[in-house]
Amino acid sequence: MLACCFAGFLSAQSVCNENGNLIIYSNYDGGIVTINVDQNIPNLKIGICTYEPVQVTLTGPFVGNVTQVIYGGFNSIQGNNNCNLGDFPTSISGVDASIISINTAPPVGLENPNGNNLLVGTAGNCTSTQYAGGGNTPDQVVYYFLQTTGGTFYAHYTQYACWLNQTYNVSAGGNCCVTPNVNCQTPIANAGSNTGICLGNTANLGAQPSSNPNYQYSWLPTEGLNNPNIANPIASPTANTTYTLTVINGDVSCSASVSVDVTIETPQPVSISVNGSLDLCGNETVELIASSNFSSYQWSNNSTSNSIIVSSAGTYSVSAQTSIGCISTSNSVEVTTANSPSATFTFNQIDNYNVQFNSTDLSATSWLWNFGAGNTSTDANPIYNFPFDNIWPVSLIVNNDCGADTLNELVNVIKNGFDEMGNFSFNLLYQNNKLILTGNSTFPQNYTIELLNMSGQLIEKRFVQLNKDWQFEIPVQHYTPGLYFLSIASETGRKTKRLMID
Repeated sequence: MLACCFAGFLSAQSVCNENGNLIIYSNYDGGIVTINVDQNIPNLKIGICTYEPVQVTLTGPFVGNVTQVIYGGFNSIQGNNNCNLGDFPTSISGVDASIISINTAPPVGLENPNGNNLLVGTAGNCTSTQYAGGGNTPDQVVYYFLQTTGGTFYAHYTQYACWLNQTYNVSAGGNCCVTPNVNCQTPIANAGSNTGICLGNTANLGAQPSSNPNYQYSWLPTEGLNNPNIANPIASPTANTTYTLTVINGDVSCSASVSVDVTIETPQPVSISVNGSLDLCGNETVELIASSNFSSYQWSNNSTSNSIIVSSAGTYSVSAQTSIGCISTSNSVEVTTANSPSATFTFNQIDNYNVQFNSTDLSATSWLWNFGAGNTSTDANPIYNFPFDNIWPVSLIVNNDCGADTLNELVNVIKNGFDEMGNFSFNLLYQNNKLILTGNSTFPQNYTIELLNMSGQLIEKRFVQLNKDWQFEIPVQHYTPGLYFLSIASETGRKTKRLMID
């Protein structure tokens, strides 16, 4: 690149090439300007570049030498009227309209990290190494007009402010001689693909491989980068960040820039849904299912699928990871197990005919006792007072959430230390469908004879007076075969015997 004749905005002017025929006028705010063609330059070509609209008038003794006028920039009524000259569109007068071209924001054709890729006006500084505030650098402006006119660079006058009815003489030249690096081989800049990471994780920037020993690399911003001056830095931003890579091939005017977005992703919470009941019975199972928007899973029982089948009690949780490595952990799920109840019990005759019953299965949640003859209780450990000596059919039904169980048990109830009937005794014989009772008594007495079934229900009852030696018969052919109890009682006591009727 040729050396710049003057830096910044200068009042002194110069001719960049005495043999040139292309002169350029550029600024940012547009305005109204007159170009006085006071020098005899054959085949004169004029380039004009502004951000805001401009009114250009060409005049002078050699205006007839002008063969081409090209405008490049924004060609509109922008409404901000920075120059306080009123709103107007870009216009060029003083030469034949056929040689005038007005081009709205055309592509420059020369990349420079400090300038816009479209021709939109300059910031006024005579340098290609400073950011132009959204406008173009001088080398870009010169390059565009050299390519579009085919002329030879003569001079370039640039400023940032408005042209407030100023007149510029062609013979005065310009204030900026920056020319494009025509030998530039534009470098390849590849920042890689946009990516998302979890907070605390890192991302590799740049394409792989993208390093070139002839290139200079510069990343902005530098925060979160392990090295901003290499092709493939490691980024660990704490917020969403757009990183811009500038690649320079020897000279800053021979460069290319590209950007890449690194987004901090917030992982979604992982939840566990339940297919079934968390309270298991026997061989039951329940399915625990993790949220589906994750790429991998790790359960507390070491399973790695997105769902598990559980058959044992315990606390279960899952950690899930997204495709970019964000990890979420679920709340815990408690699974309990229980067995069907077992209707087991113990009993103890505590006094007279009172019997203490105790259910021994701790898993039961409800109890139904039947002590015979329709007498029941729903207590877990009831005390029941039986009416007399007997072998009583006692049943227990227990329940819990896993089911029910029943136990039928014969309970022999005899009044403790009781023999108030003295020497009274009897024998019992069953034959020919008759119950034959024989016995003796110390003295004649009135007795009550009762026949009861296994449930303690009274089948038959008789009142008799028995002497010292006696015999008594009861026909039983009409009774249902089974186990029965025969009880003989007086005012002083009772004796009971069990018998089988066929």
